[in-house]
Amino acid sequence: THQRFGNKSSRSIRKLQENFYVRGDGTCVYYFTPKTLLQLFETSGFRASEPVRVHTRQILNRKEDVAMDRRWIQAEFEFTG
Repeated sequence: THQRFGNKSSRSIRKLQENFYVRGDGTCVYYFTPKTLLQLFETSGFRASEPVRVHTRQILNRKEDVAMDRRWIQAEFEFTG
């Protein structure tokens, strides 16, 4: 989930809440666990139509010579309600 803040002074804020952060460019990011994502959808009347998968990839920032682990959650849900 992404959302940008218009106020540039918000760039100094890093962690707003547990799993909720603001990046240096002002983008808000919330990090879901697979369990949390399933619970959110199930309480809204959906069910997972296939297993929830976590994809992991290591990305290298060549300019700063830093390796970063990136993870994405992939899921497919069907409305049951």
